Amino acid sequence: SGEPGVRYVEEVDKRWKSQPCYGYWVAQWSPKKGVRKTKRFSVMKYGDEDAYRLAVKARRQGVAQMKE
Repeated sequence: SGEPGVRYVEEVDKRWKSQPCYGYWVAQWSPKKGVRKTKRFSVMKYGDEDAYRLAVKARRQGVAQMKE
C-alpha cells in the first residue's frame, strides 16, 4: 500500500451469492506491548480511495496516541 501498517485484504464468503468476494483496507498499530489495534474500512461502503484514506488516517491517529 505504500503506508506502513495499512494493507488491503480480500476475502471470499460463499454464503453471499451476489457478492462472494469483498475487500477492505486495514489499519493496524500497537498502542502498547502485547496489544494490537485494528480498524477495517470496506471498499463496498466507502469506495477504494476513501477506504484507503480512512485506513491511513486511523493508523496515523493510532500512532499519534501512542506517543502521548
